[in-house]
Formats: sequence, structure tokens, C-alpha cells
Amino acid sequence: MARRWDGVCKRFGHQHALGSTPIEMKHKHERVLRIETTTRGVTSFTRYRKVAGGSPGSHPHRWAPIRKALHNLPALSGAMGACNRRYLGHISAFEDRTQERHKLSQETESVPDERGNSHRGVNSFAAGELRFRHAILRGEHN
Repeated sequence: MARRWDGVCKRFGHQHALGSTPIEMKHKHERVLRIETTTRGVTSFTRYRKVAGGSPGSHPHRWAPIRKALHNLPALSGAMGACNRRYLGHISAFEDRTQERHKLSQETESVPDERGNSHRGVNSFAAGELRFRHAILRGEHN
């Protein structure tokens, strides 16, 4: 069963992308298992390295794209690890609304009375229910 999230509809997680670099948060049974970054274009990441050019005999250093080569894997790993840490820091700033969702579900679910009759919950988003609540707040229930 697929679930929809802010990002892409995935079966077991969230996915966000910036260009050719997606970051996925994969989970199972509503528990985060891992955050992983993959890329199809390593040149979107940069590192401070020697760059050819400049005056003869000098080897200037500047920020340049990471080249697609085996010896650049440590630099690429560091850049992708930094992406994961920033993403984790971003999602850690979200507030936990579990208690509010629990209270809302208690208010909106049907409740049986002592005779076994079921009374429906209040749907705060329905127009009629909203007018009913405003009338109670204005004191029109007397």
C-alpha cells in the first residue's frame, strides 16, 4: 500500500531531490532506518583543490567540481555525508504534533453512550459544524 508524503510518493519512505542528487529517508513501520544520498552527477559537488592554470610555476587552489574518478571517493563521501547531516538537522527541527493529533482523533471519533447508541464525533472542518461551534462560543445555546 503506497502512502503519500511531501516529496515523492514512495512505498517505504520520503524522497527529496536537488538536481540530480536525491536524499531518501527510508523507514519501516514508521521508524527511521537510514538517510541516504545518491547522485548521478558528481560534478554538482565541489571541493577545494589545485586547479590547472594561472601563472607558470604556480598551482592555485580554488573551489572546483569533484571529478568522476575513484580517487575522489573520499571527498565525495564527505560531501554526501554533509548533505545527510544538514537534512537530518532540518527534519529534527520539526515539532512533534503527536499529542495534538491524538486529541483531535478523540474529538472526531464516534462515542457510544450507556445504551449502546453511537454518537458521531465533531468534524471541525465541515461548514455546519463550524457554524455550530461559533454559535456555542457566542453564547447562543441558552
